[in-house]
Amino acid sequence: MLWADAACINQGDIRERSSQVRLMNAIYRSAECVAIWLGESADDSDFIMDKMMEWKAEFDRISLSCNNRSYDYVVSIVLSTNSVFNSLSDSDKGRAWRTLDLLLQRPWWRRAWVVQEATLIGTAWTYFFCRNRMANWECFHTTFQIYTGANVSRTLRTDEGFGHGIASRTHAFQLETFRFERETGVYMPLLRVLQHTRPHECVDPRDKVFASLGIAVNVTEADILPDYSRPVGAIYISVARYLLPHPADMNWISSDM
Repeated sequence: MLWADAACINQGDIRERSSQVRLMNAIYRSAECVAIWLGESADDSDFIMDKMMEWKAEFDRISLSCNNRSYDYVVSIVLSTNSVFNSLSDSDKGRAWRTLDLLLQRPWWRRAWVVQEATLIGTAWTYFFCRNRMANWECFHTTFQIYTGANVSRTLRTDEGFGHGIASRTHAFQLETFRFERETGVYMPLLRVLQHTRPHECVDPRDKVFASLGIAVNVTEADILPDYSRPVGAIYISVARYLLPHPADMNWISSDM
């Protein structure tokens, strides 16, 4: 069975949308795999998708030979000595990071609802498709680690359009951080989830709340019910009323919230 929310939910029926939104968390958690469509091949996307698969395969090979050393240690080996990464010329390395930035600027990364579909099942079963290329989240994770370890932001700082790349990476790395925290057992109250989804966008402002409800561990439908018949202000007031009696959940909040 294949579930596609855009096709399987009547977006014009408020009652159906409200009832189906309440099931989204269960749907994604029970899925055998999640297939994410990033779009058609463009901006040299085939090149970076192929490289991510290649780097992940080599990363796995090196990991087996490193006697369970830390993830960061393996990344350092890949960056310093490994031929698969270092065989790329400087121009091809620049090409890889520029095409990655362009891939991360695609609309999918900015949507509020992607936080559920991208983080609720394991990395090995979360797949990205770009035309006829495929890479799972583990490939993206490895690439993000190499990207960070290679100080790419420093080397590309003078590139034209780099400012747009910074914005695009914010959404991708925010998802990566959220996934890591959730998988390592970090407590995820509603306010924390809302802060994680803060950079993401939605056409209906109620979705910023509704997309977070299925992930937060401390809120139920009895507290806040997803209901598209209620006005935006009423939904936001419900969130405020729920949060005020839970001051302990605010202890972690960052100073820039």
